Formats: sequence, structure tokens, C-alpha cells
Amino acid sequence: MSFIAWRPTSEMRGRSAAAWVTGCIFLACTAIACAGAATEKVQPAVDAQTAQGLQKLVDQGRDDGLPGGIIVRIESLRDERIWQGTSGPFEEAHDAPIKTTDAFRVASITKSFTAAVIWRLVEDGKLGIDDRISKYLPAELIGRIHVLNGTSYGDRITIRQLLCHCSGVYDYATDKGVLRFMFAHPEKHWTPQELIDLALRSGKPYFPPGQGQHYSDTGYLLLGLIIEQVTQKPLAQVFREMIYVPLGLHDTYLEARESAVGPPLSHNYVGYLDEHDYDPTLDAYASGGQVSTTTDLAKFISGVMKGRFFKRPETLQAALAAPELPNKSAAAKARYLGHYLFYSSERDGVRLIGHEGFWGGVMFYDPDRDLVITGTSNQVDRNLPVAKLIKAFAGP
Repeated sequence: MSFIAWRPTSEMRGRSAAAWVTGCIFLACTAIACAGAATEKVQPAVDAQTAQGLQKLVDQGRDDGLPGGIIVRIESLRDERIWQGTSGPFEEAHDAPIKTTDAFRVASITKSFTAAVIWRLVEDGKLGIDDRISKYLPAELIGRIHVLNGTSYGDRITIRQLLCHCSGVYDYATDKGVLRFMFAHPEKHWTPQELIDLALRSGKPYFPPGQGQHYSDTGYLLLGLIIEQVTQKPLAQVFREMIYVPLGLHDTYLEARESAVGPPLSHNYVGYLDEHDYDPTLDAYASGGQVSTTTDLAKFISGVMKGRFFKRPETLQAALAAPELPNKSAAAKARYLGHYLFYSSERDGVRLIGHEGFWGGVMFYDPDRDLVITGTSNQVDRNLPVAKLIKAFAGP
């Protein structure tokens, strides 16, 4: 559901996309020998002048009159320097400041976890990346998930197309009518099937499968159902067994699908609306819904990019590849370039790979500077100054 704030704030510069993805793959593959989760240790801090400049940027980002406390963490994977900063309160109604260790809802960043599980299942031979989803989902659902101009295309959709938002399946989470209904019913507990049905009632597919690219939470709900069908386990359990435990993510969980762990959950806002007590299933399980911390998100993306998650470097190379779309003009106009694991973006000359979330969450890897930035603004209407923070930390 995080597409509104999830979209990158800068247009993609197409000329650099392929080059920097290649660079990402090179960096990751050279580190494949470093298997196993990184051990906990104290990393060196940045110098006082740099820290002061970073804190100023965070405070300026918070100085917009809107509620929501900011948390930011930047880590250099070259020299292990780390800076962490915050601004604002844990909850707007009280004065207690937000902490660097506090948890937050990551929303659509969850999609990267779902995609990572899919690729591990591919490595294990439990599914094929180009398998049609009709192999794993009920025929009744397949028959109605993608009906365009009287033709049902559901049996033509592949797992690969769902991963890169190339299926054409309608996205319920960008439908303003759907959002109004959800916010008007904060107590409603949503199942994935109910959200899929909601999508089918709310709009039509955008294009035939593989003929374009349009962000779709609905597509990731389908991926979650496929994961559960293949593993015969709840998605929350799969995340924990395949990602959280191996990479040492101690404070991450799928909200409303398993018990909470770790530090307290900071408050998130849509404008001035505090959504802390809303039923979290409105941001559904495989497309959004995780709670995490800056440290855990950094462990995940650095583990993936540095070869500590996938068994073979070829898997990461395939996951970071850009989809080939017949509609080149539509792809060129896209505000992001969705791949099969993360998406790529360029902001003020800073090339990024990763994901964002509805409430201002960020999880990005910068291949040029070999660093990771994670954090949240806990506010739909506030974007963190990611590029400025990276340049202040590591230079232009």
C-alpha cells in the first residue's frame, strides 16, 4: 500500500541504469566468500563536523510542521563507519524523543523480503522464476485476476512478471476510493484474499502481462500466496526461517501475523492522522506489513548485496537485472525502474538500489560509495533527504 510515498522523488536517468546495476553485481559477487551473518561489533563513528552536518539535515527535514519522528542510519561498508540520528518525538502527543533503536512500520520495503524469498525458492528448485502462477493458485482466482477487454490473461502471468510489476494486475493501494474506505474503517482486519477481491472490484488491468510496468501491491499479495502454497507454511514463519534468523534480524516481524518482538513501535502518520492503532492488515502481509529497525534493514540489504543471502552469485545477478519491456516509451516515463528484487533510482546524482515505504521508510544501497542508508520519517507527506545525507556522509 505504500506507493504514494514509495515513488522516487527524482526521474530515472536511463543512461546509467544498466551501468550501475552491473557495478552492484560486481561488488556483490566479489564478496560472496563472506558467507554467514555479520557478527555484532562496535563500528567507528564519523567525525564531529560530519555528524553535526548530518544532524542539521535531519532536523531541517523534520522542520515542516508535520508530526512523525525521523530516524536515520548510514553505514559505510568500506570502512565500517556508522552515523545514526533522530529528530522529533516517538509520538506527537507526548514529548518523549524518538530513539535510533525504535521500531517503525516499513510498509512496501516488505516487498523486497518477499522477492528475496521467491529467489531462494528458485535456488532450492521449489519453483521456477518463469513458472505461470496458475501452477500454484486456484483456477477460480486465476480466471478473474486479470480480465482485460473481455479476455482473461490470468493463466499467462508469470512469477517473474509479478516481481517486476509487469503483470498488469490492478493495484488496489493506489485507488483513492479504496484508501478512503480503509482509513474510514481502522478496525477492519483484512485477509490477503479480501484485498485481492477488493482490487478486482475497484479497477481493470493496465495492460496484458509483460507489456508494461505498473506498481502493484496486488501482485505481491499473489506472490505471498504462492510462497505459502510452495512451503506449506505461514509467510511470517518463512520470513523468520529464511531471512530473519540467518541474517541476524532480531527486531523484525510481520505485524498482526506473528507476535511483536524488539523495541517499541513508533507512531506513523498520514498528514496529521495518527495510524498507530489502526489494524495493520490494511498494509497487507507480502506487499507491506513488516515492522523493523534501521539496523535490521541495513543487515538485510547489505547481506543481500554482499553475497551473504543467496547461495550463488548468479542468483543476485538475475534478481538485479532490469526487465525487457516491449513498450519502451512507457518504461522511459516510469518514475522508477522496478527489477526483480529491488528497484533502481537516481537522485541528485546519487545512484540507489533498494526500496521505500508508505510512511517514509527507506532502505537503499549506494554502489558508488558502497554504503547503506536506512530510516523513516514516519510521515506519508515527508521524504527523507536521502541524496543530501549520503553526500554529507561520504562526499559528492
